Amino acid sequence: MGRLSERVAIVTGGAGGIGSAVARALAAEGASVVIADIRDAEGTDLAADLGGRSRFQRLDVTGEDDWQRAVTDTERDLGPVSVPANIAGIMDWGTMEEQSPASFRRVVDVNLTGAWLGMRGVAPSLRRAGGGVIVDMSSLSGLTAYAGVARTRPASGVCAACPRPLRWSWLPTGSGSAPSIPVPSAPR
Repeated sequence: MGRLSERVAIVTGGAGGIGSAVARALAAEGASVVIADIRDAEGTDLAADLGGRSRFQRLDVTGEDDWQRAVTDTERDLGPVSVPANIAGIMDWGTMEEQSPASFRRVVDVNLTGAWLGMRGVAPSLRRAGGGVIVDMSSLSGLTAYAGVARTRPASGVCAACPRPLRWSWLPTGSGSAPSIPVPSAPR
């Protein structure tokens, strides 16, 4: 039995890259893992590879209805969510002058609004689980300057700060425990 054998995780962007590494690490520690992504084939393959109580859930992080469906399906199949991991994100390389307003809005929708919808959507389930840990990953480009990522930087900076107020709004109200919210995270 791993350290997370009683935990249920939803990993956004879980079908590839950093998200799949997070999903694998959580599964290796015994968590039930929902690989949530828009990449159906990769997500289904990873869930099959992980086995156990892992499964794929199609999730567009920018859709409130998608979040509601993902949390409802997860609770029905595995139990309340105690480890929501907001890993999904997109990059748009280049200068701000080259970026269209539509492209900027897409980056903000996926990287910031998607994480916010996830925290909002999973909050009741996290309370039913008796608390847990939110993993909210954003690019370090939001905290420092890198050449070529000016298009992504504003959303990453706000995303890194977004969960901090939740520490206070999610303090216990008579039962359960307040979730620990590590921010920001970066791959090592």
